[in-house]
Amino acid sequence: MTYHNNKSTKQLIILGNGFDLACKLKSSYFDFFQYHFAEISKHSTIQNYYEKELLNKNFEDILKKISFWDVIFIYEYCNQKLNAQSEWNNIEDTIYKVLHYLVSEDSSTKLSDATKGLLDNFKHYRIYYSDFIFKELIKFENYFNDYIFEQIDSNNNYFNTFVPQKLSMLIKDDLLGCQSKNLSILSFNYTLTEENTKNIKISPSGIFMLSTSDELSTPLVDILNTWVNIHGKVDNERIHEKPIIFGIDLNTVNKLNINSSECKLEVKFTKTFRTAINNFSHSTISLPKNIDLITFYGHSLSSADFSYFESIFDMYNLYNSNLKLEFYYGTYDFLHEVFVHKIEGKSKFFKYFGDYINNQNDQNRQTLMTNVYGLLENYGSSLNNNHGSNLLHRLLLEGRIAFKEDNGSFELTEYQFNNIKDKFIDKKS
Repeated sequence: MTYHNNKSTKQLIILGNGFDLACKLKSSYFDFFQYHFAEISKHSTIQNYYEKELLNKNFEDILKKISFWDVIFIYEYCNQKLNAQSEWNNIEDTIYKVLHYLVSEDSSTKLSDATKGLLDNFKHYRIYYSDFIFKELIKFENYFNDYIFEQIDSNNNYFNTFVPQKLSMLIKDDLLGCQSKNLSILSFNYTLTEENTKNIKISPSGIFMLSTSDELSTPLVDILNTWVNIHGKVDNERIHEKPIIFGIDLNTVNKLNINSSECKLEVKFTKTFRTAINNFSHSTISLPKNIDLITFYGHSLSSADFSYFESIFDMYNLYNSNLKLEFYYGTYDFLHEVFVHKIEGKSKFFKYFGDYINNQNDQNRQTLMTNVYGLLENYGSSLNNNHGSNLLHRLLLEGRIAFKEDNGSFELTEYQFNNIKDKFIDKKS
């Protein structure tokens, strides 16, 4: 593309795992556990494996085959009987709960009674367990690394179609063809890297050009200033220069356990500590000094990453600057779902289904806004004058915050669709 301007928006894009999910990659924790549990249990079910193997064999013998954290998640799954949206498969939340219970023995910790009993027994024969469970976490992270790599390797459309489409939608048009490299990307997922996106081309206004020679498209490398994979990246060769990491938020540890033995145990499991270790002998994390716009896509804005966002907002003086924020949320495309699932337009189910999709999309919007409010309230309360309650209000008044819909980024699985049909039938009867 011909260079046509020297000044453009300085944009920082923050990507979460929702970006990969919108690009049709099965990268959720639930997807991983479905695959991983099947690998562990072989031709049986994970429930049978739990009952026949985990409950009937010596714990040390079990740990020769699977990791400590595998055992924890199997216990949580089999004893809580929860679904894909429930807490059992939230890896980082569970890490914190386990660490908290090991030190405090707090009976109110939200773990199953079976898991608590397992941890009680575990402490008796492994007095110095901290280093052990840390090494076991690295083993578990390697399992996740291998799973994600397989998903990328088996999905040709990921790099060829979906990633260019989504990035074209997110990147501001005035960046295309600009001589200055004013785009930075901070990724919280593990798949996309500066190295594997070198051949991607970006199209204006989110219109993806299938022809890589199209004059309107711009190579991503021509506009990219910085790309950072904050929590590591997928590594097929197991070199682990920047390995995938799971961890807990440093702020959670500092607020709850200052100067306590629990704090000393938990700090090396924090994302901040592990990121620092990963970057000690490698490239440092570096973002540009000035940014006009931060775009969030696919990040849950969970408390586990508040420390990072706090630092970024401090760096760019969010409260007193002209910095703008935009947050994307995903929705279902009603007409696409009607076409895929062959729903007749004149049927009673058509209206029921339309109401269901509208309700789901409203919930997605409300969830994002609730999470954004929580993020900004948490950050505002950290400022000297405690602006937690009015930061969002200020950004709205100054036109510095926007919520944007990405219609069609969510798609119903056949299983989900059949559940909706079953509920409709039950309602009729």
